[in-house]
Amino acid sequence: MMLLSVPLCEMVCGQIQGLWAPRIGPLSLAQAYHCIMLCVVCFYLVSCLRRRAERPLVIDVCIDIFLLTAGISTTMALRHNSHLSEDIIAFSQILYWILMWLIYAVECSTAEGRRLVLTGVFAAGVYMAISVIVLFVVGGETYSRYEGVGASFGGFSTAKSLGGILCVAALLSLRVKSPSWQATLLCVTVTALLLTYQRAGQLAILAAILWMVGVRVASRMKGSLLSSRSIVAFACAILVGAAFIDTEALTQRWNNADITLGDKAGSGRLGLWNDALSAFETMNWPSKMLGLGYSGMREAMRDEGMGGNRKHTHSDMLDILLAFGCLGMLGWIAIHYAMIQTVRTRAKTSTEYVIGGAVYVVFLVESLVTGQVFGPATMIVYLGTITGLCRVGNEMRASTRPVPVAPEDVRHSTTVWRPPAWAAHGI
Repeated sequence: MMLLSVPLCEMVCGQIQGLWAPRIGPLSLAQAYHCIMLCVVCFYLVSCLRRRAERPLVIDVCIDIFLLTAGISTTMALRHNSHLSEDIIAFSQILYWILMWLIYAVECSTAEGRRLVLTGVFAAGVYMAISVIVLFVVGGETYSRYEGVGASFGGFSTAKSLGGILCVAALLSLRVKSPSWQATLLCVTVTALLLTYQRAGQLAILAAILWMVGVRVASRMKGSLLSSRSIVAFACAILVGAAFIDTEALTQRWNNADITLGDKAGSGRLGLWNDALSAFETMNWPSKMLGLGYSGMREAMRDEGMGGNRKHTHSDMLDILLAFGCLGMLGWIAIHYAMIQTVRTRAKTSTEYVIGGAVYVVFLVESLVTGQVFGPATMIVYLGTITGLCRVGNEMRASTRPVPVAPEDVRHSTTVWRPPAWAAHGI
């Protein structure tokens, strides 16, 4: 039940937080929810490990490296800043999705576990796609404004975490066996992605399509992931999205990504990245190795031109470089390595390899240009999908073991062995 409900609960919690921003004492609803879920996940993981379920060594080692470096960096940061709760909450969010990843790695050792994980992730993605479309039609207070452009965020406060979730849902819809349902779900998810106006998500889905085409050509795969109805649905989704969205505003947003605009390129991302690199250069050597912690990173990125607002770099690589230092970057590279190795366990001609690789491409693009590491909902979707698709279970290994073959002289012998007569009488 937990494997099915966690992704969907993350979406509902994010919607409530985005629409009404409730608070429970000093914590927001989302922060309180994640604190509770962290305890639940810990107990669930202990029960999983007591069953002696198999865990992939690569994932274990990479998680240990990242947790060790992030934990040391957070501990060092807590000694010399006044934002104690902020650093603890940020680290607990990372710890939450990492423990969920371990649970996925354990449970996906069986076919039933993989089915439950993928069903839960896919249901959450489709739910968010429907929410984006419905709230776009309803409008009112549930209709988010994004840089002067009317865009639906499905109840979320921002589309930052939403684009990757919708991309994953669109990719998982390719596994639906019914052509009619496949076409319908693909149309819904792609249309919702367009209605968010999130450029990173649009770039990510294009990169994923290029990946799938490249793998298909390189491996000479037979058959097609897309049915004819799905191809038509994809074209219809583009047309439907174009009918609803403000194409002029969308063009303006993409023109805003022109690097010739200098620091203002990409809604100011290029300026943020330059500021992050400059801040890293001014750090002393211990801070460069261990980082400043989450609150220290946000202080280093303080925008005095916007009333002293504190924010992050909009790139996981730079966020981790400032928050957890060079050692944290090594841990983050280990996380990427574990994801890639998980995808590579599948045959290159399999559907799971193609879609799993496409999900990783989406994660990579969103991670580089938007930032996902401090968003548990999005990270759970990525890791659950890749693990559910590509985790090789015990029954798969058993099916791929070579069948013992009798020696050559025995196989070609025409003599049939019969037991002696006394054996028939039990002597």
